Amino acid sequence: MASQKKEKSNQPNESDPNENQRNQLKEIQNLLFGEQLSQVEVKINAFRDEIEKRLVELEKTFQSSIDSQAAEFTDSLAEQADSLKQLHDLQLSDSESVEGAINKIHELVQANAVAHNKSEIEIKNSLKQEIENLKAIMEKKNKGMEDRLEQSSRLLTQSKTDRKELANLFQSLVKSLQE
Repeated sequence: MASQKKEKSNQPNESDPNENQRNQLKEIQNLLFGEQLSQVEVKINAFRDEIEKRLVELEKTFQSSIDSQAAEFTDSLAEQADSLKQLHDLQLSDSESVEGAINKIHELVQANAVAHNKSEIEIKNSLKQEIENLKAIMEKKNKGMEDRLEQSSRLLTQSKTDRKELANLFQSLVKSLQE
């Protein structure tokens, strides 16, 4: 039944030539803007893929930084453990100097742990901020493209356009998509 209605609406009305022209114009607009909408969706998906790729790269960079700091921290702990072992092996007779060295090493271990935790928190906060910034940029670009497409669509439906205006409209849409 829907296909019968479609066939009837596609058949030209010989009694009203203006109606026939309007129907043809609507079909042309649907063909033209259907393709344009598809191109906009492709661009949006490309932006989304690029952002996801950059997020993965950021995560890798931050994880690499965390891993290198963890390795440095582990190496520092190993060096400090070696120092403690050397102190123990030497069996220093002066208990005060041994106790002072142990306290110093303990303080260094605690300072390294605090620095590591602080660095990890800063990296996570930086990653969150970068994600928010990228999300805001994506939403802004998406909204801008939707507004331009909607404005162009309204312009075409409100007024009769000639070929030059339609060509100018497509050029401006292409330029905005390239931004």
